[in-house]
Amino acid sequence: MSIDLYQMVYCELKERLIKKENYLSDHQKVLLERPNSLEASQLVEFCLLPDPDIQRYAMGLMLFHLSNAPVLNLEEALFYHDIMVKFIGELPEYKASIIAKYNSYLLNIIANSNTGEFLMKCTKKITELENLQCNVEVPKTFLKSKFTSFAFSQANKIQSDFSSEDIKSTAIAIQSGQKSGIDLEIVGNIIFSIGCDHVQKKYDINRYNQPNKKSGVCKDIDDPEYQKALKENDISIDVEEVKDLFGDLKRIPYKGFNNHEFLETLENIIQTEIPEKTDLKINLPPPVEIIPLETQTKPKVKKILPEETLKVSDFNKVNVIWKARPSYSRANEQFKIQVVIGELPNKELVAKKTYSLYDNYNIENVENEIKILTILSNRAASENSFLKFYGAERESVNETETNVTLYMEAHSSSLIDKITEYKKKGEMISKEITESIFAKLVLAFAEMQSIGIYHRDIKPHNILVTNDWNVKIIDFSVSDKLKHDDCYTTMTGVSLIQGTHGYMAPEVEEHYTKQEKSGFFRPGRADVFSLGLTIFQMISLKDTHALNFKCPEQYDRIKSLIKNLNAEEWVKILLTEMLNPDYHQRISFKKCLSKFPNSEDAAYKTIRN
Repeated sequence: MSIDLYQMVYCELKERLIKKENYLSDHQKVLLERPNSLEASQLVEFCLLPDPDIQRYAMGLMLFHLSNAPVLNLEEALFYHDIMVKFIGELPEYKASIIAKYNSYLLNIIANSNTGEFLMKCTKKITELENLQCNVEVPKTFLKSKFTSFAFSQANKIQSDFSSEDIKSTAIAIQSGQKSGIDLEIVGNIIFSIGCDHVQKKYDINRYNQPNKKSGVCKDIDDPEYQKALKENDISIDVEEVKDLFGDLKRIPYKGFNNHEFLETLENIIQTEIPEKTDLKINLPPPVEIIPLETQTKPKVKKILPEETLKVSDFNKVNVIWKARPSYSRANEQFKIQVVIGELPNKELVAKKTYSLYDNYNIENVENEIKILTILSNRAASENSFLKFYGAERESVNETETNVTLYMEAHSSSLIDKITEYKKKGEMISKEITESIFAKLVLAFAEMQSIGIYHRDIKPHNILVTNDWNVKIIDFSVSDKLKHDDCYTTMTGVSLIQGTHGYMAPEVEEHYTKQEKSGFFRPGRADVFSLGLTIFQMISLKDTHALNFKCPEQYDRIKSLIKNLNAEEWVKILLTEMLNPDYHQRISFKKCLSKFPNSEDAAYKTIRN
């Protein structure tokens, strides 16, 4: 089977991708050039791309990587598991081979799951595989052993040091195991009896219903003498506490060890039946209706960008010495982009960005970029994050092709370059620098949104770093020029209107990975999430590709990662609010300004107000 699987990944799936090589970006070609050097975290972004050939080949590479990799982070491991489940669903004919290879990693996940929370997650993941008719007998047997060991360990712990929270969480975990077919009846009865013993001792339950000295039988609840005795006794049981505890304990098996009789006595005393707790049901808002592109109406516009004329500068392209090779190049059937860096006599760098547009391309996208660059350039200063724009020129090449060239300020390093540099050196970027960059970028994006500009492709690659650690925002080719509360995102896959996988907000990433051409989201809040990921990567020097994927445990994982950052508390608090997967609850750039220690400075107050 392993040979079968190897041929499938490295022959069949790879060959499909090789046929598309001319259409792949330089970044995507790394899958073909050095596939075995990529870590699982680096493969994630390719696994989420809409192209099925890229996606499946990347998933195959991830499978081989995981089968030989240790589990270092359980949240990440469970996220990779979801990708493998999708891989099996994509290629059901290879299901047996895939699961045979993947079982070793699944066993590693279970081995590292030492809490009830993670054991419950493991049961759900194995159930998902069983629903796909996968053979998971070995990991399921191991999970049963692990679950049983955990439950008995918890029983010993609670017996020696009773904790209501511990016993309730253990009951919930046991219930999860039982639902997955793991026999935990014995330990369930033990846990239940510990709860009974605790309540009996705390409230002296036996005094309320002692057996008849002659018959040895307790009175029936309907017995008038018993009812009278109950009324005469000063019953001081905390009914709500008891209902809360046994509501959870009723989740698990409890028919043995006289547990059933004790519970019946307890319910007689408090004169109410204790209901078993069920999982909480969250009332979600109704899904937003997605309107097809051809029937969409324009969103309500609150503010349109002001018409501005570019301020005159002393820039002259004749004085620039251009490099022979472009620093960036990209092409498809509608347009071609090429960026060349040049140097002025004073050693300042300039970028020449040339669009070669074919007759079926909408030139409004480029005109929009020029308009945004003009507005921000008029506000550019050495101390802020806006780039100097020197102007644009248009040239007709032939009847079907037009060139538009933009000239702007450039610098030799981007933020991703700095992150890579420090990562290689094994050093962290200083708190002073990261906090300064954080503040400058939030201030810049808040000001942009107050004007009516949404970037929509925020990432470390689109932030230049000057020699003195100032930052400049670049690449407005996918930006929105209209300001509105909500909008529809248009993602054609061949135009400039797209973000970057791994940095898109979850709500945008979800639409894109489903290959949906439209979807409802708030562009301002999406930009906040993307900047949050960028700042997190700058501080931690870690990849962020798995952090914008929608899954139930994602926010807990994000909070845990932020908690462990080497950063000031206010930075952690703000990042936590920026990286909320729910855009309804996510903080806005305007509110971010008030979270900075120097938020009373004039610059912050001007944008806030």
